[in-house]
Amino acid sequence: MAFSGYVFKSKEEIMPFLEDAENGPSALWAKHQAKRLKSYVCVGYPQKKDDTHFYNSMCFKITIDFAYISNSPFSILQVGLGICMDINPYRFEANFRDFEFANYHLKENTNLILCSMSWLKSDSNPDSTIKYWATRMLPLYQDSEDGRHTIFVACNRTGSERQSTFAGSSCVLDISNESITILNRLGSEDIGIMTVDI
Repeated sequence: MAFSGYVFKSKEEIMPFLEDAENGPSALWAKHQAKRLKSYVCVGYPQKKDDTHFYNSMCFKITIDFAYISNSPFSILQVGLGICMDINPYRFEANFRDFEFANYHLKENTNLILCSMSWLKSDSNPDSTIKYWATRMLPLYQDSEDGRHTIFVACNRTGSERQSTFAGSSCVLDISNESITILNRLGSEDIGIMTVDI
């Protein structure tokens, strides 16, 4: 939710920032960047589906027609999307070891998970955020077949908004049945771009 902000006190406060899936500022920005960069672009945004249904959503824009996807680098990948709290136990009520998000992607044979985050900083150890994300992906490590790799990409905010400080630590993890390896990462306060060959 880079354009709208993330910290809102009520539904009424976020109302002016709600967007539709095709013509809101975030979706239009993603379309423009996808065309400009000849690339795939994801962006999180607050979605208004109708007058009573609002969602923390992610749009995924591409520059090519779906008929030509088979010629793209993604043709060999099963791509999954996630948003921040998706990786936690459902409503913090489910058993920590249920791993709903990771088990879903294991079942679906997802190779690439793109996770848009507004993860809050919880302690002073910059590695604790990445360790927690890796822990929440354990089924992809423990139950993975030989030779299978799942790439987990977390793009997280840095800085502060209304006294909430974000953890940063954007990273790319390679998860196989042998290890969970950090392919690249940014620090807790780093703002930048990572390029990772997967």
